[in-house]
Amino acid sequence: MASSFFCMRRGAESLGYTSIRLDSYTANPAAIKMYERTGYHVVGEIHYSFRKFPYQFFEKILVHS
Repeated sequence: MASSFFCMRRGAESLGYTSIRLDSYTANPAAIKMYERTGYHVVGEIHYSFRKFPYQFFEKILVHS
């Protein structure tokens, strides 16, 4: 999975993007842990009435050289 994140980051950087944003259902702790481990930070949360738990939004700021 780490290679997928690397490819996504490289692609985003090559297109001039300044950040990558993802979301995860908070009842999925493995995904949340993976996002945090790869440098993403929580920037928000939303609760849908049809879900028991909220979703968290993650963002990773890309540094261009």
